Amino acid sequence: MINGNMVYRFLRAGPEGNQGKYKRYYVRRKEGYVTAWGDFKEAFKNFVNFRNAGSKYKLTVEETGPFARLGYEITRDNLCSACHQIARVGCCAHYSLANRAPQWRIRNMELVVEDIIPEESTFDAQQ
Repeated sequence: MINGNMVYRFLRAGPEGNQGKYKRYYVRRKEGYVTAWGDFKEAFKNFVNFRNAGSKYKLTVEETGPFARLGYEITRDNLCSACHQIARVGCCAHYSLANRAPQWRIRNMELVVEDIIPEESTFDAQQ
């Protein structure tokens, strides 16, 4: 059943499996890395559109099963608006309770984005 889950397939696929027309997206498990939920959601949306054209898939933060199974953790952290670190007293000179914003993040995940260089056609090479 889990192999039919689109999120699980995206997380398990390598660079060749998550390739779009101009970019290649894939994830690696690395301790200490943090990925913003919005960045992951954009990469996943491109995967769904490229692999299953015309299909719709609503990705929600509550769908934590595939992430937990593979060792990722989804958290909601308050980030300092000035230094973009976890908001704590003394994180930077501009810290205040009013100067922070909540953000969903995925821990232990590195999102890799590579540009795909299209191969030159033989017509262009002859000229």
